[in-house]
Amino acid sequence: MRACIRRGASQIGGNLIELEAEGSRLVLDAGLPLELEGAPPRDLLPDVPGLWADSDGSLLALLISHAHPDHYGLADLVAPSVPIFIGEHAAAILNEAVFFVPGVRPFPLAGHLRHREPLSFGPFTVTPWLVDHSAFDARRGRWPAAPIHRRRARARSQAPDSRGPRPRSPRRGRPAP
Repeated sequence: MRACIRRGASQIGGNLIELEAEGSRLVLDAGLPLELEGAPPRDLLPDVPGLWADSDGSLLALLISHAHPDHYGLADLVAPSVPIFIGEHAAAILNEAVFFVPGVRPFPLAGHLRHREPLSFGPFTVTPWLVDHSAFDARRGRWPAAPIHRRRARARSQAPDSRGPRPRSPRRGRPAP
């Protein structure tokens, strides 16, 4: 299998990843870049054969991970021959957003992604997993096991303090700042 990050590796937003195996392809997300600089959406289309115009039929589907514009924002420009899949609740949110949010454009769906229900597309088997996701400026990585307020409290209680005991706050018995 070959993976090609068409957009989203060196920027935040505008995700588009192409997977290829045995002559067949899948695309993950067709996102709108966060920094548009006034460019019309058609000018933002990465060169992916068969995604924007009919091709040789090797592109089997577009899978949209979630309902944020940097993941679905160009989906309405996808060629009609490409089936599009997104989570059922995400699709419902987007259908309602069309009325309320300028710039949200509807696109046809071939089906829904459901938690832990595998879908087969030629040589690909995709098993969606429901995950929690926050928005722009999200963090990832290993975080300390103890929340920071507990670590600070533990450090204060173990450190020698020549000032004596800290006065208590009248609210909830916490130490005063």
